[in-house]
Formats: sequence, structure tokens, C-alpha cells
Amino acid sequence: MLDNYYDLEDDDLFNLDEIDLDALDDGDEIPSILDIEMVGKTFWKNLTEFGDKTREIATEIILKFVQGTLGGEHALPTYVSVPMKSGDLIDMDIDATLEAHIEHPLGEMVPWGFERRTSRNPVLLVLDTSYSMNGQKLTIAGIVVGVLAHLLPSTDLAVIGFNKEPYMIKRFDEAISKYYMIHRIMSIKPRGGTNLADAIRHSAQMIFPYHPHGRVIMLTDADPTSGKNPIPEASKLHTFDLLLFPDGNEFVAQKLCFEAHSAEYYRIKGYPQIQGIIKSIFERSG
Repeated sequence: MLDNYYDLEDDDLFNLDEIDLDALDDGDEIPSILDIEMVGKTFWKNLTEFGDKTREIATEIILKFVQGTLGGEHALPTYVSVPMKSGDLIDMDIDATLEAHIEHPLGEMVPWGFERRTSRNPVLLVLDTSYSMNGQKLTIAGIVVGVLAHLLPSTDLAVIGFNKEPYMIKRFDEAISKYYMIHRIMSIKPRGGTNLADAIRHSAQMIFPYHPHGRVIMLTDADPTSGKNPIPEASKLHTFDLLLFPDGNEFVAQKLCFEAHSAEYYRIKGYPQIQGIIKSIFERSG
């Protein structure tokens, strides 16, 4: 059982002298990329003490940014091909229709169509929270969690963090709001080394025995500074996606994805990319 310690200390991640809190907390206006950049840069400059108010505003900024760019409330849909019935108002799947007819050439041709269903393939998000994850990287982590929490039902998403060892941030059986999902991330204090090997091993043990069609998404700089060689551990991962920070170790990322099954890595170059990268992750087959 992994320990829970996502809210360790009341450390501040903003510089209150540099950010106009009233300007950023102004009702329903969608925060701009500049607002997000201000959050990340001031996180990087100042890790001194401050209170819950600033952490709450950070959470609000990211939540508004995610909702404003992704739209209204909806879970990520997936499309499956099904035989159409009379009166169905769904798009026809020509390929599936022809394949079904080829299988049964003597029967009547039955049209098949695309039916929209909610994804039931759980996601385990694995966040690097080592000492190097300060500043803009923690802001990126908050946006990644916000996007996933927006696209997936709460009980289809679990989050673990890792530094020298992995720890639980959010369990699958917890049904919590997007706001509190992001708030937990913004409450993390980065610390310790980067033990990729243990994080990968615990991830595989946590999801695949219980959710064979689940997916592991890892956000890291892929620069192991503690623990064993992580490359052999990656063979335990099925359907693995690695989100690499701008200054991340591309060589290690490639090696991890080569060893894992059905794996891809994506380098994050800026905040606007994040939503598109995560959507492309769900579009590729597992």
C-alpha cells in the first residue's frame, strides 16, 4: 500500500508581490497563456512560505484555463462499430459494413454505424515530483491533471507521485471534483531524487492486474538520479505514454518506450500543447 502525502506543508508557490491576485481571480474570464506563464515563472522564482489562498487561486487559474479551452462538461467518448437498427441516427461505418458482408456474403447486407460510448479504460497518471519539478513543471503537472480530470470520470483516473519512492495522490475509488484534483497537485512540494525504476514497477502492479485494458501515463524529465536502471522495468508496462518535459532526457524516454508494450513519448514544449497531446494519446489504439 502506498503512503498518502500530497499535502505535506503549507509552502507557497507564488510570489505575491509579482502577481495581481485580484486580476487573476476575476470571475468567469478564461485565463490566457500569459496568465499561466506568470504562474509558472513565479513558482520557479519563489518557493517561500505563504498560505492556502494563493494555492486556491493557482488551482482556479488552471481549472478555468482547462475548462475554457476544452469546453463544457463531458467525459472522453470512444466510438465503437455496431449493427444499425431502423431509425438509428448515427454515422455509417462503411468499412465495418463491408467486412460484415464479406463474412456472410449470402445474407442480407446490414449497415453498421459508429456508436458513441464513454471510455471505461482507466488511466493511472504517474507524476515525477522530485526536486527538479519546481516552477513551470509543477504548473504543467497541474494542467495535465486538469485535462485528464475533465475528460475522464473521476473513478477512471488514479494519480501517484514519485521521487525517491512512489506515493499515492488519488485512488481509483475516490470520486472527487476537478478542482480538488488540481488542488492536490498544487499542494505538492517537490523533493528528493528521481527513482524511475520503482515508479514503473509500482505502476504496473497497481493497474494491470485489476484493469488489463488500462493505460499508464507518466510525466517526467526521464532523468533517473536514484534507484535501479529503469529500462528493464518498462517491459512490465502495457499501453504506456510518456510526457517528457522540455529539458527531459530523450534518450531514456526512447529506451523506456522501446521496452514497453504499445508505447509512445511526447515532448511538451509549452502549455498550449498539453490538451492536444492528451487527446492524441486517447486517439491512438492501445
